Amino acid sequence: MDPPPIRGAGGHWLRLAACVVLVLVGGLLAGLTLGLMSLDEINLRILATSGTPQQRRYARRIQPIRKSGHWLLVTLLLANTAINETLPIAMDAVLGGSGVTAVIASTAAVVLFGEIIPQALCARYGLAVGAFFARPVRALQYVLAPIAYPIALLLDCVLGSGRAAIYKRAQLKELVSLSDAAHGGNLSADEVTIIRGALELGDKLVADVMTDLDNVYMVALGARLDRALLTEMVHHGHSRVPVYDGCRENIVGVLLVKSLVLLDPDDCTPVRDARIAPVPLVTTHTSLYDILNAFQMGGSHMAVVMGPPPHRPAPLFAATPQRRASRHGSSPPRPPAADAPLLSAALHHHHHHNQHQYASLAPDYIVAAPPTATATAAAAATAAAGHGDIAAYVPIGIITLEDVIEELIQEEIIDETDVFVDMCKRVRVVRAAPAPPASAPACSGPLRRHPDPQTAPCGSESEDLQGSTAHHTESLASDGPD
Repeated sequence: MDPPPIRGAGGHWLRLAACVVLVLVGGLLAGLTLGLMSLDEINLRILATSGTPQQRRYARRIQPIRKSGHWLLVTLLLANTAINETLPIAMDAVLGGSGVTAVIASTAAVVLFGEIIPQALCARYGLAVGAFFARPVRALQYVLAPIAYPIALLLDCVLGSGRAAIYKRAQLKELVSLSDAAHGGNLSADEVTIIRGALELGDKLVADVMTDLDNVYMVALGARLDRALLTEMVHHGHSRVPVYDGCRENIVGVLLVKSLVLLDPDDCTPVRDARIAPVPLVTTHTSLYDILNAFQMGGSHMAVVMGPPPHRPAPLFAATPQRRASRHGSSPPRPPAADAPLLSAALHHHHHHNQHQYASLAPDYIVAAPPTATATAAAAATAAAGHGDIAAYVPIGIITLEDVIEELIQEEIIDETDVFVDMCKRVRVVRAAPAPPASAPACSGPLRRHPDPQTAPCGSESEDLQGSTAHHTESLASDGPD
């Protein structure tokens, strides 16, 4: 037996108020469905740690209900469906007549006030609205748990728990590019360039940025550090100079120019008596991140690049296109032992006591060679230890920390002595002529030091350096990186 209808004007307004409440609650549930489900766990975690104080507060309120995504989704949809099905019945009691009128009126009310407007608002202010109704939604979850929770568990088993997708490297680069000032973001052009350079560094190999051995300035082991050689090294402007014995491919180490400051040019000290630091060896197909980690260990900021001789083809591992494609994953793959892994003759020698501290920085396939070994001897020793046929490899270039940093910031670092911006393309440095000081007239001739009784011997050296500038300018074309 049906309940007696509510009669009178008061009953009519009560039924009308019930219809309005149903439309508003249904619209709220529809808006919360869109607003809360569009906030994945990654976005909430970012906002909870790096957002504004208000965003952090909102994100922390939403995180508990958003962790169980399927439970939240089923709860909101179940409640919204129940309200939308009840609305035509309540509307028919208000309008009377045929049920067609009630269906049309309820449909119009749901579409306009229960779908379009709420979802438009929650799509824009979903974080604030979701945080405000977080506790009522949690209570609704527990009320509908006997029905909603089993369905959510079934969805978890069939579709998975719905973990937030992690951005891949290519997606991150595009996301950063769209966050610059030109697209309405707050990242400067330099910030975007450096971030993209860091993401692209894993795709680049040592062979892509090394300086060919023909363009590297080197000194012979049998040379003497007289005034002429020291002057030549000053004009080249490098902080480290490779040392070779006999032929240029037989590199024995690196000469630190700063260690020569206290040498007397008149003593003509042999190069072999100077401090020659051992030089790490690295193969052409080593990742720039691996060589950067090796440089961080402090053994050396320069490495000799080992590769097959010109008559020998490069190893298949370095030419396989799948290797570059696979670098878009979380970490670059390790080359097999037969493909000549990264060697180090200096890292173990200089930082044996810090080996446990830097173990996570260097690749796990670094092999320490004797600190006094030449490039050829170190390669042979590593081959004998079972790390591939690297004995057949020869030095083909060098790579420095500056090369890696340039790839990281995506710009060339030009110091006071550089002649070429790009050694491979032979692009010269264009420098503006410095303006003379306002308090001193411009000099038409070469600058010379004023004679000083205490520095009289250095005066002639200064003139020698000035006079030899023109002679050594073209020789800088063969300079490698610092």
